[in-house]
Parts: sequence; C-alpha cells; structure tokens
Amino acid sequence: MSNPYQHNAPGEGPAIPDISAELRGMQVVVFALMQGVVFFGGIMLWIGGFKNEPFAEAGVVAWVGVGFGIVMLVLSYVIPSSKERRGLDGLSHMEDVPVTEYLGLYRGNLIIGCALAEGASFINLLLYFIGGQLMNLGMVMVLLARIGMHMPTRERVTRWLYDNMAAGHGGAA
Repeated sequence: MSNPYQHNAPGEGPAIPDISAELRGMQVVVFALMQGVVFFGGIMLWIGGFKNEPFAEAGVVAWVGVGFGIVMLVLSYVIPSSKERRGLDGLSHMEDVPVTEYLGLYRGNLIIGCALAEGASFINLLLYFIGGQLMNLGMVMVLLARIGMHMPTRERVTRWLYDNMAAGHGGAA
C-alpha cells in the first residue's frame, strides 16, 4: 500500500511529500517548550514545597500573573493567525512555491504561539512559588494545555498544507 501522505490522486489537489523529518523537529520543539515548564515547576516544588494560601489573601501580584496569562493565551492565538494570513498572502503572489516555504510558515507560527504561552507559564510558576496562590498554578496548567493541544501531528500538518496549497497559494512538491 502506498503512503497516503506522499501523493494525492490526479485532480485531488497538490502532492504533499513526506514531511517526517520536519514533523519530528516541530514535535521536539513543542515538547521541549512544555518540558521546560514542567521541569522548572518540579525543581521549584522540590525547593519550596507545595503552597496553598487562602484565596481571599490573594495579592495584586497574583492577579496580575493570571491577567498576564490570559492576555498571553489570547495573543498566542492572535499573533500566529495574523502572521499566517500575511505569510499566505505573500505566498499567493508566487508560483510553484516549494512545500518547505509552507512548512516554515507553519513551524514559525507554531513556535511563536507556544513560546508566548510558555513565557506566561514561567511567570505564573514564579508567582505561585512567591505567593502560594493556586490560581497561578491553575493558569500554568491552562497554558500548558494550550501548548499540548498544538502538538503537531502528521494529519494536522498535512491537512494544513493541503488546505493552504489547494486554496490557490501556489505550491510545488
């Protein structure tokens, strides 16, 4: 049986080459972003122990951390989406765009979105260990879930490539 990601039937859109190496690289980056937060949290927990201060005593700093996390969560979707639109508009004026151009755009957007969430995770982890507010730890979990939900899979990346290459944005295998 042939690789369903290697070639499409004639007339069914652009041919998508094997993306295994690029996909593995993207998965490693996303996993490393998550792993950094988890390891840092583990080290801080080992050093400082688990804290649970009363919610009523939450200081301004704890609320600022949660607010910052929410803003970064929103921006982790808005900025890559905006960058994707601009990148695809640029590619639409070109002919025979190599798949590597599309993969570079996808990879860049993936890293930007995940890095924004990772930065807010680190800040909320620090604020949790300073103030002991579980809401900061909860924000870390939400941000880690955002990163994990965007772990690139072969199906997700191939579908994105197919949709954008078939939408008239050029494309050459």
